[in-house]
Formats: sequence, structure tokens, C-alpha cells
Amino acid sequence: MQITRVKLFVIQAVTLLFLTMGYMSYAQQLSNTFELRYFTSDPEANGETDFKGETEWFDTEERVAFLKDYAGFASHFFDNPDLNKKIVNDDEINYLVKEIKPQPTTNIRKTIYLNDWKSYGYKKGQEEKKLQNLKKWMDLPGAQISGGKLELNHTVITKEITPIKWRFKLKGKIKLTEGSHVTLQLNDEGKTAVSMDFDSEQLSNEEVELIIEGDLTEKKFNGYIDGKLINDFSLMADTSVTEITALSVSSSGKSFLDDLFLFSHTPRDNANYPYSSSVVIDENFEKKPAVE
Repeated sequence: MQITRVKLFVIQAVTLLFLTMGYMSYAQQLSNTFELRYFTSDPEANGETDFKGETEWFDTEERVAFLKDYAGFASHFFDNPDLNKKIVNDDEINYLVKEIKPQPTTNIRKTIYLNDWKSYGYKKGQEEKKLQNLKKWMDLPGAQISGGKLELNHTVITKEITPIKWRFKLKGKIKLTEGSHVTLQLNDEGKTAVSMDFDSEQLSNEEVELIIEGDLTEKKFNGYIDGKLINDFSLMADTSVTEITALSVSSSGKSFLDDLFLFSHTPRDNANYPYSSSVVIDENFEKKPAVE
């Protein structure tokens, strides 16, 4: 950043001033905050100016340099060199919330508290439609609904889906019983785009969340298990695949699937909306109770 000697001298003096204030605050516990200002003799900066706005004086490079100085001082002031410490933790927040006094109740009118109310989205006929969707899963050989999950036992199921031709994301939960093994694939007419294996020893009989992000243009995908990246933009199993038309799950032993959610992106010739998204699978394997 090009600045004059006067500007350089002033900002050094300001930095020294705040370093002194910072030391005093640590020694005497006077303050836990600081303010960093930039002084200049440039007549164009008349009074306080906007960092970014109508009266701005900095250009983009100077704003970036100022923010770097701010972050550098703040990291020492708050004893947080990597600027990654939480200001407060969840326990502190919960404790403070519990200490808030409740709002006084009415003496004459009756007060109805909403804290214990539950909301329920429903429209006529939803329970029948949901049962029909669940029946399609239960009609697959070796599959049944158990405890709000899809239970698979020594079987291979294939679910045909609306073709995915560009990018997609699959989320779901998998739980394996002892000694079981699961292979999950995204296919098209015998060709496999994505294949991931899960073993009970690997998952320690715990339910885990699976995420697959795929790009059929690049023929690559990311795979996550409980947020941990397992496949880092790995090459697809068959790079000749141009679309995905089926979800296949092979279970050796007993396993459970839950909260399956698959959506697809399709490119568009629109600068403001370059792609559109659509839900392909959205299934939690739960019945929809009638509102009655």
C-alpha cells in the first residue's frame, strides 16, 4: 500500500497508543475491548469517514491493509493468535438464558404459554400418500420399515430415480449391525458412477451420516462420513457414465437406512439463476399421522 511518510508515522503512533492501552487493560482489567482508528493529514478525509460508503476515503487495497492491521492487533489483544476461539460456549449461553427473569404474567386475563405447543403441517390425504410411498420401499425384496428406518437384511435393493445429468448431493444415515457390510451405489443401466462401502467394524455399530457430492461433468465426487472427508473429489468408478438413474444398496447382514435426501442440480442459460435444483428423494421412513 502506497502511503506518505506522514500517514505512516501517524498510524505507527496510533498502533503504539493502542498497544499501551492494551497493556493497561491487561494489567488493571480496565477494558476488554479496543478501537482502532487511522489518522491522516489528507484534506480529502474531512472528519470521520465511512470505511465503505458515501464518505469513504480508503481504496480497496487500503481497506484490506487496515483489516490486516486490525486482525493482527486483535489476535494479540484477545490472546487468540489464530482468531478461532469461541467468545462464549454453549454452557455459558444456556446459564445466562436461564438467569433471565420470566415475563410477569397477567392478573386478570388468562395467559396461554406457547412454549409447550407443537406445530404440525398437514393437508388432507397426506397420510394415504405417505403410506403408498413407504409401500414402494417395503415391496423391495428383503426390505421392511422398522422403527422409522428402512431395514435391509441380506439383500440388494434398487430404487429407480429421475435421471440426474449434472451435479447432485445425497444425504442419509446408515447403521450396521455386528458383522454386516453395505455397499451403496449410484448407477445407470449397469454402469456405476459412485460406489461406497461400509463395514460394521468401521462404523462400530453406530449410526453415521453419509454425504455424497457428485459432478457428472468432471466425473468426480466427494464423500463424507459424519462430516469427515473420505473421498476428496475422487474419480468416479466408471467415467463413461453420463447420467444417474438408480440408487442401489447391497446389504450383507442386517443394516438400516434413514433420512434419505437426494437432490439434483441442472444448468440453465441464465446469468442470474445459472442452475435449478429439484428433489429426487426425500424419505424419513416415518408414517404421516392423520390430523385427527
